[in-house]
Amino acid sequence: IRTDGAKAFAESLKQNTGVRVMNMARNPIGAEGAKALAEASKINVSVSEIKLGYSHILNKEAKALSEALTTNDLQRNCIRTDGAKAFAESLKQNTGVRVMNMARNPIGAEGAKALAEASKINVSVSEIKLGYSHILNKEAKALSEALTTNDLQRNCIRTDGAK
Repeated sequence: IRTDGAKAFAESLKQNTGVRVMNMARNPIGAEGAKALAEASKINVSVSEIKLGYSHILNKEAKALSEALTTNDLQRNCIRTDGAKAFAESLKQNTGVRVMNMARNPIGAEGAKALAEASKINVSVSEIKLGYSHILNKEAKALSEALTTNDLQRNCIRTDGAK
């Protein structure tokens, strides 16, 4: 499935209220496909999760998806610091989000810090997966203070950051 396929699926999703979870991972739907799915999931509120790992998603589309869903699986896309910050801003408002998987996105220290701050405000978030995301000691500590479950594997966290 590429961009056009994701757009067509998004159109049908606007009518089909029986869909709760969609797994479109490992399909290069890109920015336009993700945008179409985000818009469709705002109309069809029965959709709570769209799995889009490995799908060539960018910063802006990550934010649009975060505004509409309760579970976000955006692992291994092209979401950087700005995308994580935008996601964090919308997370402050969307209290339906419970789980986020943003592993393997190079969000870095500032992106992790923004997500940690947002999850202190939005206490419905219980888990953020940020493995392989260029997280440092200070941000690991901030995330551990805000969440009940953390997946921070393969980051730049040293002993003092794990305390």
